[in-house]
Amino acid sequence: MLRKFPVLFLALIIGAVSVFAQDAQVRNLANGQKYKIKGVVVAKDANSFVVRDTVGVETKVMLSPSTSIKTKGGFFGGGNKIDTNQIVRGLNLELEGRGDTMGGLMAEKVRFGKDDLRTAQSLESRVAPAEDRLTQTEQNAQRISGQIDELPKVITLDDGDEVIAIRSMAYLALTYDHRIVDGSDAEKFLSYLKEYLETTQFSI
Repeated sequence: MLRKFPVLFLALIIGAVSVFAQDAQVRNLANGQKYKIKGVVVAKDANSFVVRDTVGVETKVMLSPSTSIKTKGGFFGGGNKIDTNQIVRGLNLELEGRGDTMGGLMAEKVRFGKDDLRTAQSLESRVAPAEDRLTQTEQNAQRISGQIDELPKVITLDDGDEVIAIRSMAYLALTYDHRIVDGSDAEKFLSYLKEYLETTQFSI
């Protein structure tokens, strides 16, 4: 079933979760009090993650070396030990721990089903690369969107001497259909446009 979801669609789902998380209510736990919380991981870093429960309230969860992280089941309910870095966004889990001084939960026990873990990891493996590509695309779009920077440039004076001077610089890109326009013709046009913009005296 998961293979039928386009990667971009999955990335948009996770992205939407991240956007909604900005407006979500954050739970402030009492320091030292014991809590049991169920929810889904919506954000993750090296030693902590954020869990959102069924009513949309989020809890910041801290992990320590003594935190017990296991799957449910197994002989005598033992389950399998899971490394911290295997916890990913989209994982449904159950937590037990105590409130810390920052209002979050210092987890003592983290439990989840094996199927839930496989599903979340499968989604993450598809979504994360798509998010990276989207981020790179956004960065490229910002670079070529006409943003002007003051940068050093070698220029040739009228007498032929070359000097380094600060000039206004901007990225210039061209999108075309290679089935219609040959690459060399597109490059010639872009070079002509570049020269025209650099040498023409515009009046405002």
